[in-house]
Amino acid sequence: MLIAQVSDLHVSPEKDHLHLFEQALSWLAHVNPDVLVLSGDLTDNHWLEGYQLIATRLRQQNYPSFILPGNSDNRRLMQSVWDKHSWAQDAPDDALHFTYDAGDLRLTGLDSTVEAQEYGSVTEHLE
Repeated sequence: MLIAQVSDLHVSPEKDHLHLFEQALSWLAHVNPDVLVLSGDLTDNHWLEGYQLIATRLRQQNYPSFILPGNSDNRRLMQSVWDKHSWAQDAPDDALHFTYDAGDLRLTGLDSTVEAQEYGSVTEHLE
């Protein structure tokens, strides 16, 4: 199984990072991963349109993708763009964890966001 991970897009109207994401997706088209994980800091300044543009591009890929919030992300906006089935439904405190079963492999993503902090922690979610 080939798992691709992209992190820290920081998409915003002031930066050309969406173009860089497009380049990464183009490269991944040649690699053809089994799954893609976007691990945090998708946008800057809670840019709703940025989340929508990222989601649109992910829906065009021929492999499943999963997202995790980072300290610069807004969970509520992310939930308004991606449906509730994008995350584990039994997560406490509105954490946006995910699980993905692929045969004998279970991929688990933990939301390490600590509200109003620039650091993250998975300590509360290890159970």
